[in-house]
Amino acid sequence: INGKEINSILLEDAIKRKIPAVCHFDITHRCNLDCVHCYVVRQNRRELTTIEVKNILKQIADAGVIYLTLSGGEMLARRDFFEIASHARELNFSLKLLTNGVLITEKIAEQLAALCPEMVAISIYGTNTDIHDGITRVPGSFQKSMSALKILKERGVRLKISTIIMKQNVNEWLGIYKIAKKLGARFHADYRITP
Repeated sequence: INGKEINSILLEDAIKRKIPAVCHFDITHRCNLDCVHCYVVRQNRRELTTIEVKNILKQIADAGVIYLTLSGGEMLARRDFFEIASHARELNFSLKLLTNGVLITEKIAEQLAALCPEMVAISIYGTNTDIHDGITRVPGSFQKSMSALKILKERGVRLKISTIIMKQNVNEWLGIYKIAKKLGARFHADYRITP
């Protein structure tokens, strides 16, 4: 039995037994980008405390969740992100991390690699600064996201490049796909934006 078969068996069993095997958890609404397509309502909302997040993680682990995706906003905008992610690993979640990559430095890349995530997905919206930064509305974000991919790859982290196809980048998906293949990363393109 290979990994894909085990995954299918686990998910089939979870469905039959009505166990929530998969959870996507946005741990913050804060973000360092201002993407044109973003659906996150930016208000002064109270953010869950570290203790509250850990309590929720314990509850979903007890409910049977195996596969946990941490995202946001930008998950790394939380100062306690690594405390939360480490707790998730202690609870034996298979961890996927969704980020824009802009905040990833060499040190943060080391910490992410130490978590042994199933995958880190980074959003890339174009093959150049003009298109990507035009969508994120933050100058320099393309270079920082591309740098994050490189330093994570150097540390053996499994990568995925995700993109949303919009009128601003409709002709970019093939180029983004080629970037993913060159890095040995998985690729996902979507035209749906679902809050």
